[in-house]
Amino acid sequence: MGEMVPFKLLISREEALKTVLNLVKPIDRTEQVSLEETSNRVLAEDIIADEDVPPFHRAAMDGYAVRAEDTYGASDLNPITLKLIGVLHAGGSTDTPVNKGECIRIATGCQIPPGADAVVMVEFTEEKGGGVSIYKAVYPVANIAQKGEDIKKGEVILKDGDFLTPAKIGALAALGRTKALVYQKPRVAVIPTGIEVCEIGSELKEGQVYDVNSYFIVHFVR
Repeated sequence: MGEMVPFKLLISREEALKTVLNLVKPIDRTEQVSLEETSNRVLAEDIIADEDVPPFHRAAMDGYAVRAEDTYGASDLNPITLKLIGVLHAGGSTDTPVNKGECIRIATGCQIPPGADAVVMVEFTEEKGGGVSIYKAVYPVANIAQKGEDIKKGEVILKDGDFLTPAKIGALAALGRTKALVYQKPRVAVIPTGIEVCEIGSELKEGQVYDVNSYFIVHFVR
């Protein structure tokens, strides 16, 4: 048996890391994966929006789509009554225009009907029969999420090398993407050494211990 040689010189963690990284070659292998498989992956392409998000002006609150000028002067003591001409439930839209003195009940997320330029929150209204009393004036575009407010068509929303977090994956979903081009994962080999190391499941011999480090390192790397 050879004589054990002690470590005479240790380098710092920073120097060791620098040495390793200088020998590393970036992965250029790529693959297409489904959106469900993109979590914690690294994007391998720029993502340019091919449409606006949202793709239309939509209600940001439950309430009534109105012409803002029809509500001017409305207050708790001086409500203004508008004629109710329709109802839009979630996901609904209509070609019926909102004309002067009219309104349409609208759910959050619905496309703003033609003619309307604001939404009065339901908390400031009272519906009676075929009319709606408005207790608070609104200004144009009030409570409306504008077309392209989240993402504008032609905008670079993600870049090559971006780490895909849930928020960034959500941005891909908002554009209707079902797949993404990502870099392949590194291939890592873990090789235990030492005659004292015993494979889990085998019988320990005198002076041996089970292989803990291999399992720890593999799961840490994953």
